[in-house]
Amino acid sequence: MQREVDLRGGAAVAGVSYNRFLREVQARNVVILEEDGFLDRLAFLAETMGDDPLRIVVERALTQVASQPEAS
Repeated sequence: MQREVDLRGGAAVAGVSYNRFLREVQARNVVILEEDGFLDRLAFLAETMGDDPLRIVVERALTQVASQPEAS
């Protein structure tokens, strides 16, 4: 739970098929960020638009991501 993993790796950890895992992820509305730098661009957008609630959420997410150990 503290590392990044792709969907196939997540399915393996959960002990289920990829398709079942993907259905569960979708059913639970889990957001999958596949693009590096997404949060940085979102922070820029929040700052540009002056959207303080979005800026606060993005800052929290960036702090949380930065505090997690690197994926192996």
